[in-house]
Amino acid sequence: MTQDHDTAAAATIALERYRDRFEDLMGEVAGCFPRRETRRTFREMTEGLLMELQDVNCWTVAEEVGHPGPHRLQHLLSRASWDDRAVLDQAAAWAVQWLDDGEGVLIADETGDEKSSTDAVGAGHQYSGSLGGIGLCQVAVHLSFASNVGHTVIDRALYLPRDWAGDEERRELTGVPEDLLFATKPQLAAALLTKAVADGIRATVFAADEVYGSREVRRTCRALGLGYAIAVRSNHKVTTPGGAGTVLALGVAGSMLAAVPAQAAPMSDKAIAHQMIKNPAQFAAFNNIVSRESGWNHTATNASSGAYGLVQALPASKMASAGSDWKTNPATQIKWGLDYMNSRYGSPVGAWNFWQTHHWY
Repeated sequence: MTQDHDTAAAATIALERYRDRFEDLMGEVAGCFPRRETRRTFREMTEGLLMELQDVNCWTVAEEVGHPGPHRLQHLLSRASWDDRAVLDQAAAWAVQWLDDGEGVLIADETGDEKSSTDAVGAGHQYSGSLGGIGLCQVAVHLSFASNVGHTVIDRALYLPRDWAGDEERRELTGVPEDLLFATKPQLAAALLTKAVADGIRATVFAADEVYGSREVRRTCRALGLGYAIAVRSNHKVTTPGGAGTVLALGVAGSMLAAVPAQAAPMSDKAIAHQMIKNPAQFAAFNNIVSRESGWNHTATNASSGAYGLVQALPASKMASAGSDWKTNPATQIKWGLDYMNSRYGSPVGAWNFWQTHHWY
């Protein structure tokens, strides 16, 4: 009976943790919906999509969440006013803050969605790995964030084939935006990578299959300070700068995996903290506070109060007790922040518990 009780207790704790995080996520994206009714429908649809349904569509989701029909969900997707781009960006940032252990990897891949006609935007006879060959489908390039903690999709871009991009009549009939032009899958991946880094999502390496083994993607990685592991054709030649790194060639299904560090990329502030804080629970609490206080920007300054750095010390000069380089060295700021949390709250976990109640510490 003891084992059964332990199992039940663990399941209860997991369910409570899931509910807490779901509520946290819904709070993060609430501002993207101008109407309460739209926000509630989005919440219900999200709950339905997280259920284990054999078929996922507006009819099955509506039935599971207690709607009399699919009309509210269909209205949400086709006519309701809300900012889906903002929802995606904020949900991605929220997810990454839980998954980021300082050694994150960005991964690009495409997925085909089978269609019955070419009426859907971008649909055509094209290759899709999920279909096992060429079929009538839409194809989208996805960017995922992965770490030792877990993984999630953080962005996507629809692949618009050349025949679609150049067909003005079909574009007008289906409402394709004027600024959506033809771009290759590597170009889409490079754009997604650039946006992710600009949005503050930090990773150490980019990984992809041979579809994305173009020079443009590799140049983008180097410009963003990312190492990369990209599969390329077996006859593809890779040139590396002298001394910048070596090429690791591995036979993988007839192709070559080229792992080329762009350069010795500096360790992220979060990775430094992860090395300094060995206890996972304490690091998670420290991460929660710093993510909200400064977004892991060691030069962040509060224009109103003058609070500064990763832990938003006030006055900022207090951090000088940890080192004279406190203005520029994230490790010094982390050391001071840890000392402060330990002395005032007993630990970062104690500080995080206080922060959740008062939204400061």
